[in-house]
Amino acid sequence: MSVLLLDDDDVRAHLDAPTAVRAVRAALLAAHHGDLEAPPRVRAGLGDGDLVVTAGHLPSRQLFGFRSYDTFVGAEQLVAVWSTADGRLRAVVHGAELGPRRTGAIGAVAVDAAARPGPVRTALVGAGPQAWTQLWALCAVREVTEAVVVARHHERAVAFARRAADELGVAARAVTSARGGHRRRTRSRRAEKGGRAGARRSTVRPWTTRTVTSGRASRRPMTSRRRRCSRRMRWIRPSRS
Repeated sequence: MSVLLLDDDDVRAHLDAPTAVRAVRAALLAAHHGDLEAPPRVRAGLGDGDLVVTAGHLPSRQLFGFRSYDTFVGAEQLVAVWSTADGRLRAVVHGAELGPRRTGAIGAVAVDAAARPGPVRTALVGAGPQAWTQLWALCAVREVTEAVVVARHHERAVAFARRAADELGVAARAVTSARGGHRRRTRSRRAEKGGRAGARRSTVRPWTTRTVTSGRASRRPMTSRRRRCSRRMRWIRPSRS
């Protein structure tokens, strides 16, 4: 059996958002049921940065492997997978595309589990590859009615919003500050309800979530129980919406 060798072009062509979300959700559930061994990542200091290695073993699929990346020159990432049945190398993925798609899928599973059922609005701080894959994966689990994006360079946020509309069909808009985007939405809601056309400054205590979904922002204090929510499988299983 030949080794499957994939690069960024292959990942973009074959790994779509629903597939990535299904794989991540399955991995989280496997970890919960004790079927996935995924020890903490290991860092090897190399002077100006680290070489980081993460590893995993999935006995039910007879697979194990690792992912490696650096923190100082931005080199290509490497993923290698072996079979425990015969010890042969099964696949190698190199490039920068797989990691962000995996992380984006993790975010989508979290939103699908934690947000209230139905369409969602989302805000993105940053307009880089990771912000894009977060929105890309989120569209696979929920209808996104609006995406607000803010970036250090406003022109990048504008380009991001245009791309989101063209490629994902999401109504996106760029704002110049995260606070400004929230206050504008709040004023609109107050005007629709006949309230005064102004919004008081939002006060957010530490350990508070601001998940903007279905028209209202959650501002509940983050308790220790909620910090452990990722371990509770009722938050990870697909919603029935």
